[in-house]
Amino acid sequence: MGIIEAVISTIVDNEAISRDFKASWGLSFHVHLKYGDGSKHEVLFDVSGDYGVWHYNASKLGIKPSRIESIVISHWHADHAGILTSVLNLIGRSIPVYAPTRIYGMKEVKLIACKEPCEVYPGVRTSGVIGWPLKEQALAINVSGLGPIVLVGCSHPGVVEIAKRIMELEKAKVYAIMGGFHISTSKDGRRVGEGLVSLDVKYIAPMHCTSIEAKNSIKEVVGTRYLTNAAGRIIRFSSRGLEIIA
Repeated sequence: MGIIEAVISTIVDNEAISRDFKASWGLSFHVHLKYGDGSKHEVLFDVSGDYGVWHYNASKLGIKPSRIESIVISHWHADHAGILTSVLNLIGRSIPVYAPTRIYGMKEVKLIACKEPCEVYPGVRTSGVIGWPLKEQALAINVSGLGPIVLVGCSHPGVVEIAKRIMELEKAKVYAIMGGFHISTSKDGRRVGEGLVSLDVKYIAPMHCTSIEAKNSIKEVVGTRYLTNAAGRIIRFSSRGLEIIA
């Protein structure tokens, strides 16, 4: 049975959705998956580089580290993977870590290098390595009736290019794309917005390393497709579509 629900909570982002949460330069998502056969899984996408903010926000969101079963790292920059060892210690047991490449000094980590797409769970897989020389990966979560929800770290290879890669891989249109777009100008915002609209991406949530100017331009271009996301936000994807829980 496929994924009938994916609840995505933003633990860390440069901005917070309210004063109840802390902001820090970095990115971390928690994904709670529910399948049609009743099974469930919990996975992290990136962990950020600020343990204090990660731990505070995760606690406020009701996330229990002991239930996390796997971690996906988009790339090895400190603001995405810097506290990996600390988070693993908090989880308290060995779990798989899916990364684009292996890295020195991680011998005790159960690291899986995903040069090619890696299946994390049924309906959940990485994009495989995109970009050179900085190697990065995205995560596609296929929710029944919607199509892939895509999480990106910094989109150094280009967020439009990543969306195209996922569409080729999953043979479906991207339903939503969330994370860092790595652009700073209004011109780039318009270009990215137009590119994602041309791919018919239904929801677009630029975060982290996307400047305010670029976000505003994307919003002007994509209109109602724009999705505001920041630390503390919880979004449910199901057969009913998208629902903002908090």
